[in-house]
Amino acid sequence: MLLEGLVQKKILSEHGIACPEIYGDPACLLPLYYYPKVEKRWKYSIILHHKSKFRNDKNFKCYLKENGIHYIEILTTDYKFFIKEILSSEYVISSALHGIILSESYGIPTIFLRENLNQDLKFDDWYFSTGRYEYMYITDIKDLSGDFTNVIPSLKVMQENLINSFPYDLWQK
Repeated sequence: MLLEGLVQKKILSEHGIACPEIYGDPACLLPLYYYPKVEKRWKYSIILHHKSKFRNDKNFKCYLKENGIHYIEILTTDYKFFIKEILSSEYVISSALHGIILSESYGIPTIFLRENLNQDLKFDDWYFSTGRYEYMYITDIKDLSGDFTNVIPSLKVMQENLINSFPYDLWQK
């Protein structure tokens, strides 16, 4: 991604390793390979970072249930189920970066739940790499509103650049 990618590029270049100026998260390629048809079932779904303080908070889970907010578990190995859960949502609230990346890659508007997990640089990376130098977030689930959704970026150029930069020659027999 942009900031992290620039630091990595600098380190590689200092060691004589060529590095293309292609930035982006490979997760944005998933809709090109897997895109099931799914009906919308929930207005809001939430994906929490695996270190979220809310993961085991019974009051938080009760609030979600009382307000019809669907919980999507990020700690899974079933990516197809995870993607179907995202696609079943009109909006995704997420404190997990890949919850945002995957949702936006599938065209689902996101609301960033900023939990102060010292991850701002990662989120800046994603938003900046998609041309968004300002983005919306909430710090409390009770502030939830469609007004806080971020503009969904066009990822076509990022996807093409990532595909075209893949070192196919290293993977041929």
